[in-house]
Amino acid sequence: MTEGLVDYVLSDYLWILAVMLLSPTIATLGLAIQIPIASAIELALGRATWARRPGTAIKTVVGTTVILISFVLINLKEDRSKRERGEEEMEEDDDQEYRKENEIKISDFKRNISV
Repeated sequence: MTEGLVDYVLSDYLWILAVMLLSPTIATLGLAIQIPIASAIELALGRATWARRPGTAIKTVVGTTVILISFVLINLKEDRSKRERGEEEMEEDDDQEYRKENEIKISDFKRNISV
């Protein structure tokens, strides 16, 4: 039962908080980053059975590369669009306002879960 709570409930709860604090796209890409990290850890520990087969190794490397590139490109695009709109000066004010709105949402969410 404890494993189920940690594996499913806690992970979903943290993902919902990430969506509220960031954005759905960034939060989902953050989840996708787990694939390259897991691949690198398996490789470092010598447990990467996928690395023994050339076809599987190539697919894994290509897939992890695509995930990492997409994460970088989306973050670069977000920064560029902010600069183009001239929001650099207003960014701190927007961040504070966004955090206040999300703190209210998060506190409501926590209150509803504890019921």
